[in-house]
Amino acid sequence: MSSTKTEVVPPTEAKRQPPSASVQRKLVRKPKPEQPIVKYVWIAGHVTTIVMGLIYGFYYVLFRSHNSKISFVAYRVALIGSIAAYSCTIVSQFNKKSLPSYLSLLCTLNIQYLLLGIVWFFNRSSIFKIAPYMIVSALQLATQFKVQPLLKLSHELKLVVAYDELLLFVVLLVDTILMRGTSGYALVIYLGFYWLRLIQSEDTRYLVYTIIVKLDTIMNKQKNPKVVEGWKVVKKFLTTKNQKFERDYLS
Repeated sequence: MSSTKTEVVPPTEAKRQPPSASVQRKLVRKPKPEQPIVKYVWIAGHVTTIVMGLIYGFYYVLFRSHNSKISFVAYRVALIGSIAAYSCTIVSQFNKKSLPSYLSLLCTLNIQYLLLGIVWFFNRSSIFKIAPYMIVSALQLATQFKVQPLLKLSHELKLVVAYDELLLFVVLLVDTILMRGTSGYALVIYLGFYWLRLIQSEDTRYLVYTIIVKLDTIMNKQKNPKVVEGWKVVKKFLTTKNQKFERDYLS
């Protein structure tokens, strides 16, 4: 009677396959899931800015008051909405592991509006400070929800923002001369951010140049020789600074 010898194969060897039969798999980065909460906070922030900004503007225009409790609260809640919206934009735009340098961040428009919003929150309230945030919020929501009538006015609204930002310099300068609150610190910070805007934005430089040309036409028609001579000194100073600016940053 012959006995049959059965060879027992270990489980590990039974499952082992030759290299030629193995399936090679590539590691693919799983796409990062969208964060709807960030989008909702972004929308809520822009809506809050528009609504509270309109309430503040209503009291400012009709009652000529920006010191009442309602206007005080509405102004700062509107800025909180803007700060929240811009924070969401920055979080969505940049990855924590690949953040650019601090200087590169400061040159981005979102960071500038975010930091200025924090400065305006602790500074004296003004319709000229909150108006750009309201217009930008309206354009952002119009883009998100495709509100075509408002999008057709985007060029005009951006021009309003540009002129408002120039007028804001005059407002801060007057507040500083009259020693109103912390306007002096706000003026220095605002000038720093506007200088960065001049460096990176050709539209801003063109707007400033256009205003200087218009002022030159008006000043040259003045009959007071001291005014004309004073303007020539100012124009020479601005021309020198502009040439230095172009040589240092644009050449």
